[in-house]
Amino acid sequence: MVVFNNIFTKNESYGFSLYTNGLLYLSAPDVEFKSNFVSSNKGTVYISGNNFLNLESNFITNNSGSTEGTIYLSSNLITARNNIFTDNDSYESTSGKGCLYINSSGTINLINNTISNNKTKGYGGGVYLNITNTTAILNLYNNIIWGNTA
Repeated sequence: MVVFNNIFTKNESYGFSLYTNGLLYLSAPDVEFKSNFVSSNKGTVYISGNNFLNLESNFITNNSGSTEGTIYLSSNLITARNNIFTDNDSYESTSGKGCLYINSSGTINLINNTISNNKTKGYGGGVYLNITNTTAILNLYNNIIWGNTA
């Protein structure tokens, strides 16, 4: 599945603005998620069960999700490159998990991203990593992670 050059803005739901589960490959380049609100479940963007996930050149700003991050990613191979995650809020009491919640047992590549001014009442502020395997690999290259609060 490829989600390319789309804008998701001012959506309100109990669930998700973008939800996928069980796909073989998902690529989401040049997508804008702005001012979306989710009152329950995992986040404005929920991507789970994919073998390969590529997020590239996205602008994700001013979104609110309740418990597990504004953006929830769960996959065996996650690459997030050249994205801007800013001014997002995971507002649920102390169980909130940052702007970007990554759950993986494989390889995580965060490259040239800006993660700034995000907040949560729980853990993680900008990024919350849940690495579920001792052989998982985390690659962080040239990211700006600044001004996030938890």
